[in-house]
Order: sequence, then C-alpha cells, then structure tokens
Amino acid sequence: MADVAQLLIGTIRWDPVRGYDAERASIDRAIGLGAGGFLIHGGTDMAVRALTADLQRRSSMPLLIGAGLERGAGQQFAGATGLPPLAAIATLGDADAIRRAARLTAREARSLGINWCLAPACDGDVADASAVAAEWIDACQAEGVLACAKCASARAGEPSRTQLELPITAVGTEESARAELAPFIAASDAGVACVMPARLDANVSRLLRAELGFDGLIVARAPATRDDATGSAAVAALGAGCDLCFGAPDLAAAVRAIETAVSDGVLDAESLRSSRARRARWAAWSSPAVVSRDASSDRNDGDWSRALAERCVSVSRGAIGRVTSPVDVIVVDDGAAAGAATLGAAFIAELRDEGFDATRADVPSRDGRRSTVIALFGGARDGYSAETRRAVAQARAFARDAVVVQFAPPGVAAESPKATAIVSAWSGDDVMQRAAARRLVKGA
Repeated sequence: MADVAQLLIGTIRWDPVRGYDAERASIDRAIGLGAGGFLIHGGTDMAVRALTADLQRRSSMPLLIGAGLERGAGQQFAGATGLPPLAAIATLGDADAIRRAARLTAREARSLGINWCLAPACDGDVADASAVAAEWIDACQAEGVLACAKCASARAGEPSRTQLELPITAVGTEESARAELAPFIAASDAGVACVMPARLDANVSRLLRAELGFDGLIVARAPATRDDATGSAAVAALGAGCDLCFGAPDLAAAVRAIETAVSDGVLDAESLRSSRARRARWAAWSSPAVVSRDASSDRNDGDWSRALAERCVSVSRGAIGRVTSPVDVIVVDDGAAAGAATLGAAFIAELRDEGFDATRADVPSRDGRRSTVIALFGGARDGYSAETRRAVAQARAFARDAVVVQFAPPGVAAESPKATAIVSAWSGDDVMQRAAARRLVKGA
C-alpha cells in the first residue's frame, strides 16, 4: 500500500554540541520515505527556523511540524518566549491571559516554521481544566497553528516512562473508554485539530468519532523501546484507531510492518486512506504558503510574559518578608528533568541582575546577616523524597528563617518538607525561576 509513511511522524532532537547535524541521516531517510511530519525537541530559534524551511522545501507535500509548547515557544527553543504552565495561568481567573498566552505561543511557533503545537493538557491541577484548554485551543488555532488536546499523562513534548509505554489495546471496556473521552468534550466543541488520549483503544477512537463527531487527528506515541525494529507498535497504534503515530525508532521498519498488516487484513486499507486524508487536510490548512498571519512578537510580549510569570508565583505556606542581600541559595534536586549542574542557574542569575550578592552553597552560612533560600526542584508527581526532606531540615537547622522556593505546583506544598515559608513557582523553566527571584526581591 503506497504512502503509509504519511501516517508516521519523525523525531528530531537538538544536540548542544552538534545541533541538528547528528540527525541529518535520519531526517534524510524520513523525507525519502515520505513521512507526514516531524516533532522537534530543542534548538535555537535561528536553527529551528532554517531546519523547518528545509524540511518543507524538500518534502513533496505540506508537512506537520510540531513541538511540545505548553509553556510557550521558549519551552523548547532558545530565543523564544517562555511562559508559565497553562495550569498556573488558569488559577489567575483571567481568560484574556489564557488567550494571549495561546496567541503568543502560536505566533512565535509559526515564525519558527512550527505549525502544530502539542498542547494543551485538557485535564490537570485546576478546576474547569477542559474549559481553560478550550479557550487556549480557540486562540491558538485562530493564528493558523494546530492545537493538540491531550491528557497530562501523555505529554509529547516531554518524553517519560508513561509515554514510552503508552497503553494501546485492541478494545478496552466501554466504561474506561468513556472516562478517557471526558476531558476531550470541550476541546472537540472548540474545533481542536488533534487529540492525544492517555490511553487509546478501538472504543476510545470509536466514541471520539461517533459521539463527539470528531473528524480531526487522533495521535499516539508508539509504545516501543528505542531499539525495537519490528514496527509492531505502529501497527498497534493504527489498529487502535489513531491517524498518526510518532516515536517509532525505525520508520522504514514501521512502513514495512504497516504494509504487511494491510496485506494480511490486520489493518483496514480504507481507514488508513481516511487518516491520510485527515493529515493532508490539516497540513494544508496550516501550510506556510496558505497562512499569512502576522507571526511576529515584540518587546511588549516579553514584558507581558515576565509580569504574567510573577503573577503566577504564589505563597503556599506562611508569610514571607523581603529577602535581603547577601543570600545563600541551597539548590536541592529531587529528580528534576534538567541536569543537576544547571538547576537554579537562572534563579541565581536573576537575583544577581536585581543587585543581590547571591551565592550557590551546599549549606547556609552561620553568618546571621545572610538570607537563606532553598530552591527545590522536582518531586512534583509523587511528593518529595526522604533525601530531600533531610537536606531541607539540615539547611533549616542553620537558618531557621530559610525560605523554600519549590519549582512545582502549589498543591505539592502539602508534601513539602517542614518550613515556615514556602513559595511555589509551578515549574523549573527559566521564566519561572526568574519570576520567583523577582518576587522574593520585591517581597513575596
């Protein structure tokens, strides 16, 4: 069966030393096969702009080029604007802020050649999460960029064990399928282009099509290990009703497996033709040659995003006075995604930009004139580890007025090590580290 490669999405990752050069061979193979698009992880704004232009130029058809941009284009691409998590913005009760965040994300994405935002999550930590996501979807797609509604357990921009083992089964129970469907109702009503359920089976896809009337793209990650060369995971995903599959480690093997499955009657050829038509329709809708919207951002957007991030920093416990200089910053890593050497760098840099004598330290100084701030990264999903609790207790033994800044949602404060004051900054992205530093300087 021709053109099945259009249902596969390649992956391109930025290397800090080699840039995209390490991916050139795999890119060439994907283009040669006729892959339907790519997901891009990381890079500088100039490099990704050149890459996406080259991909579209070399392809015989308009491509879907996506990235996980739940926290603005700056989440993935250096030089673009970072934003607080959508759940953080939602707590402000400001619909205009949600829509402006979506518009800014989409405009910057389009300026980089990204026409597919794998965002937003339509479940999550706030009330009415699906309604918030619907506002974001509407504003994003008004800028000519596809949105992808997904469940928090299936975040494509941030690979995790959950993603790599995304449950895909032939048929689940009707009850479980309806539960999986619930977060997507508002997104479907908003006209979302794409959905990515946390768990996909034939019942989920059937209900999406039949009960919601959803005619957009259903996308899933192939639940395969990186060295799997059989392509069976892609066959399972398509058989469960998804239109597009990403994460297959060997696209050529996946193409062969899909073609064999069609020949053997395991996959329905007509269903795959419908999936190809959906992909082509949405890729054409978001094609750079078709959409001529303003894709620029300006200094006002940067100032706005900084102010928005500060609004999202909150006091989760106690009352915090103004932190004074000099200050010791104790960085505690509780399984954060970033490398330990870089954790807290943006936080300390912003304190210094604000005129503070800020020093990274292992333990607080016994000098009573120095403030102590404990910057706590990770631990957002399952509470903080015993090692983290001991580290914070040790720090507080020397400085009883130490302030804990946790780069995690406020709800984690209940699980935080004992401290008289806790500031929550939602995530460890640079924009939130810098916002937390400014709030401490001003007096949180």
